[in-house]
Amino acid sequence: MSSSNFVAPTQQASHAAARASAATLGAVIYTFGALLVLHFLRPEYDPVLRVISNYAVGPYGFLMTSAFFAIALSMLSLTFAIHKGVVPAGRSRAGLILLTAAGVGFLIVAIFPTDVTPDDSPTTTVGAIHILASVTSLLLFILAALLLSRRFRKDSTWLSFRRTPLRLALACLAAFIAFFAIKAANLPIGGVGQRVLVITVLLWLSVTGNHLRHVSLRSAKVVEQEAA
Repeated sequence: MSSSNFVAPTQQASHAAARASAATLGAVIYTFGALLVLHFLRPEYDPVLRVISNYAVGPYGFLMTSAFFAIALSMLSLTFAIHKGVVPAGRSRAGLILLTAAGVGFLIVAIFPTDVTPDDSPTTTVGAIHILASVTSLLLFILAALLLSRRFRKDSTWLSFRRTPLRLALACLAAFIAFFAIKAANLPIGGVGQRVLVITVLLWLSVTGNHLRHVSLRSAKVVEQEAA
């Protein structure tokens, strides 16, 4: 493997990675906040039974729609941050492509609202697009998280942190499987299953973004000191 694959990012690239990581963190925090508020604004939806997409239809629907846009932003900005702030050997090209696709998928999720039905099955083309985009985007994200998490260990700045993103990626996979097992068995806890899945996704994004922000700022400072 070429030694260029292990060359640390430039000061400019590190600053860009830090800003993009901060955007990821801001988007995740907004998503958490919007979801929390919606549980109080829309008490007619039982969080044990109903999925979060229902919040996008009806009063205050703009909050859920904006949260979907925020999830898309968090994934796309983290893709850019990883590209700029992680050495080539420590990032997975396939993982970055999949993470980008997942972010685009959540843009589609935001644009096409779900159909509110007792079993969450779609009754319109728009609702079907929402469901398909949701499932596909989550699957793409999990694959991206697994691929990226496995490669981070090849960047020396991630050595002490390498297990955390991988464990969270595996938790995302477990939550994804559990949610669809719950839906397949028609158990009355689909809302809980989906919320656990969403929380694990947001945790991976926030934890990964936060670490990348810190190492990027530190890297930029080191380069600046060496140049002084």
